Amino acid sequence: MRRTATVRSLSVLGMAAVVILLSAVANRAEARPMYLKAFAGKYDALKAEATKQKCNVCHFGKTKKNRNDFGSALMKHTGKNQKSMKDIEAALVKTESEKNAKGVTFGSLIKAGKLPGAASAE
Repeated sequence: MRRTATVRSLSVLGMAAVVILLSAVANRAEARPMYLKAFAGKYDALKAEATKQKCNVCHFGKTKKNRNDFGSALMKHTGKNQKSMKDIEAALVKTESEKNAKGVTFGSLIKAGKLPGAASAE
């Protein structure tokens, strides 16, 4: 009886160690909801479309390391993992004057009611 209790205890401890190890190694999601919130708040006419597209306002593909041209331009002005709404909004203003791959400014796309990223600008 004592032996089964010891085996159970060791099994539980072993499983706990595995869970802790896996949680430490697992990729962490680095969602930045402040960016989408700032974009939707600043460009009210695009709020519905931005909310629908979510991360794809600045990214493309399955990996969030893939930034579209708008996301790359915005990153130049925000730096990594900006959390201040004021700083994100200021970066959005600066990014408006940048041009996409086709030479069109992001600000003119936004004024035309289009999301500024490459996939939506075509």
